[in-house]
Amino acid sequence: MFNKLKRFSQEIIAPAVGQLEDLIMKKQCGNQQILAARGELIAAREKMNQITRLHSNGILSDDIYNAQKKEIEAKIMRLKELMTAATDTDGIVSTLDKLSDLMDILDEHEAMTEFDEAVFGLTVEKIIAMSENEIVFRLSGGVEFTENIERR
Repeated sequence: MFNKLKRFSQEIIAPAVGQLEDLIMKKQCGNQQILAARGELIAAREKMNQITRLHSNGILSDDIYNAQKKEIEAKIMRLKELMTAATDTDGIVSTLDKLSDLMDILDEHEAMTEFDEAVFGLTVEKIIAMSENEIVFRLSGGVEFTENIERR
């Protein structure tokens, strides 16, 4: 499940994130402070992805990576709190944050060859057995997808 999600995240999760960001931008259109915070949040997430790639490729040491990651995570948290307080009347920001976090998890982890309970717990909110042959996974952010189970 994780590997499929990782493989197709740019076709599934990324467009949903973009659409939610567009919706939030429309709702915040007149508030310059919120627009600036949204821009900073996007830049911080891009920086996080950048340092993760550099670390994965062995260019950044663990110490430098962890220090920068901690700093960026604190900034992201502060910006999320600011934006949530100002705009989250119907849960859009919360859903966007969960989907963005899911994208970060997918970017930070390699494809799995064995089950990783910690990563599974971060990505899956709920599992629903629809029938003997069908399971629905509800991911962080509310995205659901169905897996068919083949019986041998």
